[in-house]
Amino acid sequence: MNFVAGYMYTQIRNPELTFWTFVSLMQSIKGLYVEGLPLLNTSIDIFDEIIRRHLPVLYAHFAKQKFNISPIVSRWCSTMFCCPDFSYKFSIHALDVLIYKGYGAIFRIGKVILSEVQGALLKLEGDDIQFFLQQLPHSIINATQILSKANKAKFDDDLEKRLKDIVT
Repeated sequence: MNFVAGYMYTQIRNPELTFWTFVSLMQSIKGLYVEGLPLLNTSIDIFDEIIRRHLPVLYAHFAKQKFNISPIVSRWCSTMFCCPDFSYKFSIHALDVLIYKGYGAIFRIGKVILSEVQGALLKLEGDDIQFFLQQLPHSIINATQILSKANKAKFDDDLEKRLKDIVT
């Protein structure tokens, strides 16, 4: 959460407004941080489903490598992309989109990121997959391009319904 608050402050530059913006955001996603982490667990399940349905080759590769996406998804969701894994520019733009569009945008952004780096991921094995995703090359992650594609990303009707249910 400190990453998110810090990134907000660098843009808002008003402590009181930053605080209340942060409080509002945290109230909308409190399931990420309450006992049992219900929103986080649901988010991991939805990300897994998105990869299975929309990136089947990557899903099969992850299965073959026995790679568990949960730690990566947990980090992306709990920091809302405001972490050292991403460039500052990307993190600020992603946070802006999440504040404006709501938590459901995290799934579209994540899907596009994985789509963009799928070719590189398919060449990696074992722990190298996790290391790569934890230190995404900033040259690969173009904030404008990723967020533009994420804005247009569509899922099947039942996934769209799950996304709508998760954030209401």
